[in-house]
Amino acid sequence: RAIETIKSTAEFHQVSVIKRDAFRERKISSNWIEDFQNFVQKQWQDFSFKLPSGESLEEVQERTIHALKCLLKERPGEQIIISSHGTAISTIVNYFYPQFGLSDFQKLKRLFPFIIRMTFDKERCLSIYLDNIFTGESNEIYSI
Repeated sequence: RAIETIKSTAEFHQVSVIKRDAFRERKISSNWIEDFQNFVQKQWQDFSFKLPSGESLEEVQERTIHALKCLLKERPGEQIIISSHGTAISTIVNYFYPQFGLSDFQKLKRLFPFIIRMTFDKERCLSIYLDNIFTGESNEIYSI
């Protein structure tokens, strides 16, 4: 889904889509989860919580942040678009702005698709904005 979401933008700008597995959505479990809301709440309350054969938000955050830092080093000063899933993107926002939590994540789920716009100086995050593509509204999440 994430590649399909960004494909037309990449074609319009005549750039390639490069798949980075590190930006994939979290692996939840091999079993069906009856009370998914409770599971999500537990994960946001305890970033190390995971089900057997699943990933914790901490693990998702470690791999997405590592991949993001690699991209920032590979492409200094360039604009980069990362298309991923809500949980993966939310762990990136939480890394730079730890106050971003469960209630913020739940607000994002109602906006799919959404744009998180981040500005960096090397690996230092200077600002984070949430852009609502439906209303054109832009809200600051974090700024130095």
